[in-house]
Amino acid sequence: MSTKNVSDRSSYPNRVFSHQDEDPKVLESIEQIFLSRRGYVFQPPVDEDVVLIYSGGLDSTTVIDMIINDWGVKIFPLFVRRSARATKYEEAAVRFFTQYYVEKYPGKMGELEVVETEVPPLAFKHYAETDRLQRLGHPLRNVVLQSLGVQYAQKLRSSVSPNLRTVITATVGDDTFPHSSLAAIRTLNLAACIDSGDWSWQITSPLIDTQLPNRPLFKRDLIQYAMEAGLPLDKTRTCVEAGEPDGTCTECSERIEAFRQLGITDPIQY
Repeated sequence: MSTKNVSDRSSYPNRVFSHQDEDPKVLESIEQIFLSRRGYVFQPPVDEDVVLIYSGGLDSTTVIDMIINDWGVKIFPLFVRRSARATKYEEAAVRFFTQYYVEKYPGKMGELEVVETEVPPLAFKHYAETDRLQRLGHPLRNVVLQSLGVQYAQKLRSSVSPNLRTVITATVGDDTFPHSSLAAIRTLNLAACIDSGDWSWQITSPLIDTQLPNRPLFKRDLIQYAMEAGLPLDKTRTCVEAGEPDGTCTECSERIEAFRQLGITDPIQY
């Protein structure tokens, strides 16, 4: 996991170029398409409604507070029961924080939407290559989740928010899977625009989108923000295993290391 400070802008290209999951030429080409078709790559949705794909983890929980404060958005959270081992624990965290933010920011948190679909289907998981999963994750996993975000946003367009155009995910700078790269997110954004015939759609993570200043943000940056904001991080769910957090899975290890870098004790008991 990178220990570069978010303010060190020069560290970003080095991080990106060092991973096979990000090609700056591909990213530039995609962004040029957006510029030619609509005149911008990404516009902050100030005072707009947005859909957030919400997992109940530290990253997505913290980004809620950030974008409400930075942009004044109203958030419509979407949780996907995807048959993962930790699904019921993730959903408990999502429900806790949805109510938490309803009370903290009146009028800024919409009703929680929950859908159920296997991502990937369980029959496919049984034949997955363990070493591949550790390096690259499930193929097209995020494509499915982010596509559901667009479909939910379209539903909201037809009912309560006709101008909704933005779907938010919470990828951070520490994430190294190909599907967590900015190029992957831009690619799905492009596909959504072409598939729907609507070039207003925006799909992004405000934590890594370089159209915003001082990006990417890393997990330790989010922890520092959350601690200053008084967020109850002990209620978030990071561990991907069933049962109590084990402290040994990749996600737990990254969280523990981020707290260690800051010299702060993680409020979760492992």
